[in-house]
Amino acid sequence: MLETTDAVARRWVSGDLTTIRAALPPGAVVTVFPQPPAADFTPPRAADEYHGFLEDDASGALWYQSVRPNRVEAFMARARRARRWALYPADAPDALTAVV
Repeated sequence: MLETTDAVARRWVSGDLTTIRAALPPGAVVTVFPQPPAADFTPPRAADEYHGFLEDDASGALWYQSVRPNRVEAFMARARRARRWALYPADAPDALTAVV
């Protein structure tokens, strides 16, 4: 799930849903994408902007990265070293969004 607060602060959250819900601040926007991150994630269609997901192979830390089309290649270089990764179009029509 992608958590957005203050209109620009974004981070990936995962784990126990009860714990996640309790930690979400009022007004946060939560977005869920239908295709989960994976070691063999399928790159999406062309878009003006993407939400990048990287899971560090050593620590398991989750990293959010805003990715413009001209930075997709650099993101993919980092993704090759990640345990799991995903690149979601910012305007993904199949994403589910809710305001807390």
